[in-house]
Amino acid sequence: MNVLVTGASGFIGEALIRRLAQDGHEVRAFARRAGAVPAGPRIHPFAGDMLDAASLDRAASGMDAIVHLACATGVADERTVRAVNVAGTRALLDAAERHHVRRFVFVSTISATRERMGPYGRTKKEGEAMVAHSGLEWVTVRPSLVYGSAPIGLFASLAAYLRSLPVVPVIGDGTIELDPIHIDDVCEVIAQCVTRADVTGKTYDLLGPDRVTFDQFLARLSAEIGIRKPSVHIPGGIALMMASILGMISKRPPVSVDNVLGMTSPARVDRAPAQRDFPIRWTPLADGLRAFAREHAKAAASAAKAGEPVGTIGSHDGLSPAPRKPVRVGVVGLGKMGVAHTAVLSMIPGCEVVGLADHHAPLGKSLRGMGYRAPFFVSADAMLLATRPDAVFVCTQQDAHLPIARAAIAAGAAVFVEKPLAHTLADAEALARLSADSGLPISCGYTLAYLPVFARARTAVDAVGAIKQARSSMYLSQVFSARQGWMYDPARSGGGVVANISSHLLFLLEWYLGTPVEVTATAKRLYGAVEDELHGMMRLASGATVGFESSWSVPGYPLSAVVVEIEGENGTLLISNDGIELDLIAPRAGFAAGHTRERPADLPQPARFDVNGDGYYLEDAAFLAWAEGGPAPPTTVEAALRVQRVMDALYRSAAANGAATPVAGAATAAASAVTVSA
Repeated sequence: MNVLVTGASGFIGEALIRRLAQDGHEVRAFARRAGAVPAGPRIHPFAGDMLDAASLDRAASGMDAIVHLACATGVADERTVRAVNVAGTRALLDAAERHHVRRFVFVSTISATRERMGPYGRTKKEGEAMVAHSGLEWVTVRPSLVYGSAPIGLFASLAAYLRSLPVVPVIGDGTIELDPIHIDDVCEVIAQCVTRADVTGKTYDLLGPDRVTFDQFLARLSAEIGIRKPSVHIPGGIALMMASILGMISKRPPVSVDNVLGMTSPARVDRAPAQRDFPIRWTPLADGLRAFAREHAKAAASAAKAGEPVGTIGSHDGLSPAPRKPVRVGVVGLGKMGVAHTAVLSMIPGCEVVGLADHHAPLGKSLRGMGYRAPFFVSADAMLLATRPDAVFVCTQQDAHLPIARAAIAAGAAVFVEKPLAHTLADAEALARLSADSGLPISCGYTLAYLPVFARARTAVDAVGAIKQARSSMYLSQVFSARQGWMYDPARSGGGVVANISSHLLFLLEWYLGTPVEVTATAKRLYGAVEDELHGMMRLASGATVGFESSWSVPGYPLSAVVVEIEGENGTLLISNDGIELDLIAPRAGFAAGHTRERPADLPQPARFDVNGDGYYLEDAAFLAWAEGGPAPPTTVEAALRVQRVMDALYRSAAANGAATPVAGAATAAASAVTVSA
């Protein structure tokens, strides 16, 4: 049979397409990125999108059966969830009817039976109803918690948490009952549903043979892989409130409303129909756990024998950076960014957080309450002397970057400083000299460079050819009244929205287009001593101009929004948080002529831990890999210094009422580039 499988690059999808191909079916493997589909005999990758009805129509053509796995899960925006899970399913059913597809197997979820349902459960239940009234030969299956030995999925994630976190957080009281089902059993049932006539028109709950509480499940997994960690239970009500808030500020929060309900709201399930109609050997949980532990140990041993960096195990695509050997890390400054980096560092294999420092002593108690056991110090000097770290993360206000970095370098540690490099150009220059003189790496926290969409955009810039002009903007809804604190004191932060927010955008522009030689700028102070808006124009050495707009005082942007539009001699490029869009005259840099659109979900997701996106993990892991002898990341101290020089020129121009202002060092760099190219 010709079988279309949507969601073919997912955890179930990867296993299912292999199983169907082994059974002799020709499998059309539908995924947003065809390159993410594992290759194999009888497996035919097909690029498409559940939001693109035309691609669904093409995918259904010539098929005898469809297995519909693709869905939006873990997404906070219910409109997006509904568009994929309801409208997308309807479009696929319509395509199946047009192309006379005989069999439609819908993979739903146990979440559609819960007493309380979130967006995922509700939309999958609506999908079930549409399938049942489609007029096709249909079967619906509702898998419970699916697990297996693959380096992705539930077990891999839980194993990573057990390895890395000092305390494992558990939503609810841990007594919610689960029926974990092995991936092989799920694939066996679905494969039979594709061909058997006696199961059509039925809905099956797919449950494993062992019913356990989540606490029991976690304890058995811990025992099998030989890692035991204490757990902390987060009350369901608090977790639901946290998930709701995270959903307001993140498109894909680390914990969603559906995650919380899945751990606190019982499901109404019936195992009898599936056991009656599918008399297979349902994999006992003990067997599945042992198999996972064997594969886990085998992969770790193989990587160690091959000399791979610590941390590649469990990375689905093998692209996740990691230190080449164990590294000891200290963190200075435990505000929002310091806590975020501490959480991320605790998840990087081979990284040990050995010391935490902040002059505000109560923060030490707060960190202990969050489960971190590293010693706390009220001064960076004391932490450096007592712990002798290999690397130090400086997450303080900008005016403290240089003295703390100087102390860390003197102690022999590589240094990561949060953006921007410093509060003045003089301090930034001193940091660059410090790195050059000592030979120790200094990196700066320009996180956007590590988000897959902005990293991919750098290649796309090459495709448009010589730059004619560009426009850019970065907006955030943050300041609407007088504010207190170091960030709003120019003597400590170095400035307002540009220094603290849109220096990220300046980094991208410098990374994509090079350093401008001259700028003009005007700024507005709406609520205090620092600028809340800045409008600038930058001129590149080629003569091309780049517009720059930034404000943190406009409504409608709960998360920072970046847009870069570039016009080149070979076409145009639009870059934003939502993806890249290219329109090319001729093919170049691996992109085809005509229109190309790539969204974040279409790109590799190499991070193993997500804190408001995967940028922080990739940024921190790349720095530690560099500190231990690996390749330099894009955010070196030299790159950060170039950004600081542009920022300094913008501020000087704004202070001079928009006068044309040269960028320090840019003309010399441009002249050197011309000489070399000549």
